[in-house]
Amino acid sequence: ECQTGDDVLQSSEDVSTEKMKDFDMKTKLPNAIHYFPGMHLLPVFVMEFCFPYEKNNAKTALDDLLTVIDDEKDILELHWIPQRFSMIIWFRFIQNSDTLLCPAIVGNPHSFYIQIILPRLFYSIDTCNKFFSAVADKWMMLRGVPHWHKKWTSLNNIDDHIRSVYGQNLRDFENIRKSVDPQELFLNERMKQLFHGVSAKVE
Repeated sequence: ECQTGDDVLQSSEDVSTEKMKDFDMKTKLPNAIHYFPGMHLLPVFVMEFCFPYEKNNAKTALDDLLTVIDDEKDILELHWIPQRFSMIIWFRFIQNSDTLLCPAIVGNPHSFYIQIILPRLFYSIDTCNKFFSAVADKWMMLRGVPHWHKKWTSLNNIDDHIRSVYGQNLRDFENIRKSVDPQELFLNERMKQLFHGVSAKVE
């Protein structure tokens, strides 16, 4: 059964009433829940990075993003678009993780994510790629790593950066993957590009 946007919004309103007062969020909600009602209704380009939560790191990451927005305003600024709808920037803070390829491995003991959402209605793929790459160049200097399920494959020097930050974790994962999937049935071409040669590159 498929819910409509109105159904999703109504569900959200139901949850946010008196029922929430006695709801134990710490034990009943996963740490990583970050869906908001209606987000599936708007086609978007999304990039998200995870960073170690250290002194001034969050402020620096945001400042870097705002600097790129200012530098790229000629390609980002579309005067007929209401400003509040042209870009969404979202922060979330979580605990770190010891899962081999979880981006939150960078945190000790906490990590934070910044997500950038660009509506496809307003931005071309070329504009998106140029903007995301400019932001990622700065964020990688803060040891940030991309969210695997968001846009990352076209970023500048991203494979070398991922291999460097994940280090031994990446090699351990690749060794496990080879043992259970020697025919590479569960690797697409892009992931083959990332994983092949990992043993030679990761110390």
